[in-house]
Amino acid sequence: MNKVARIIVLMFSLLVITPIFAVQPQKISNTQELSLMVRAPGEEEAIARREWEIMRGRTIQQYLHDEYINDFFRAAATGDIRTLKMRLRGDGEQTPVSVNEADRGTTALMVAATSGQVAAVEYLLTVPMINVNLKDSLGRTALMRAVYAGNKDVVAVLLKDQRIDIDTGYNDKINALSIAISKGYTDIADMLRAAGAKE
Repeated sequence: MNKVARIIVLMFSLLVITPIFAVQPQKISNTQELSLMVRAPGEEEAIARREWEIMRGRTIQQYLHDEYINDFFRAAATGDIRTLKMRLRGDGEQTPVSVNEADRGTTALMVAATSGQVAAVEYLLTVPMINVNLKDSLGRTALMRAVYAGNKDVVAVLLKDQRIDIDTGYNDKINALSIAISKGYTDIADMLRAAGAKE
């Protein structure tokens, strides 16, 4: 076989054999595809998880060490009424804070109710334009959060406010009374029934 013929044979061989060893695009399985589509938890999901942890027994000290919490919400959590008033007025160079301002769905009233800060709850209820029935990112009101935390004194304060919607809830099933019953808080459940809560 002359040189030209050998070159032709070699080129033909390369054309036939190369595709066999060529790197083929990797097929992604359904499981892999799903894992690629699932993003890391966003800020809303993260704060929701933190709020659930608080509701499930996190201490106020752990809550206060949360890097996301600013001084207005820290004041609500610790019952620091002086700071609450200062922030709402906008003392100094600070911009006034709205009483209904929410930190990823959570208002100061919700934080105070969850933390059992009776005086802070009483003060916040006197602030003009407060919406006492706002819901957090998980659909819970300040009343529902107070009930879940077992803060009987806070529940009593909230129930005296005629603006409170005692039966509001989420998923059409969960409300303040159902939470009290599920947690075994019979005294709080009786308070809610006496205030007109529906079974």
